[in-house]
Amino acid sequence: MGEKSIRLVSEVPGPRSREVVARREAATPPGAAKLTPIAVASAAGSVVVDVDGNQLIDLAGGIGVLAVGHCPPGVVSALSDQASRLTFPWF
Repeated sequence: MGEKSIRLVSEVPGPRSREVVARREAATPPGAAKLTPIAVASAAGSVVVDVDGNQLIDLAGGIGVLAVGHCPPGVVSALSDQASRLTFPWF
């Protein structure tokens, strides 16, 4: 996923996204946030890949994604390091 461009392999939303979103809607209460009709499988930088393999530029990400992108190596490393030491610090 090194490219920073759109690559479509199915319609959007694709059949797998429609299936996952339908399951999510059946399991979550009305009013739960849903910004897009796709189910994201992975992301890096400003690009998301849905469960159908479509590569899309993320135009719906929240403030954290807008600030640093998806999965920036420094943040992933810091989170992994912290999670390996302590995940519930309420002592």
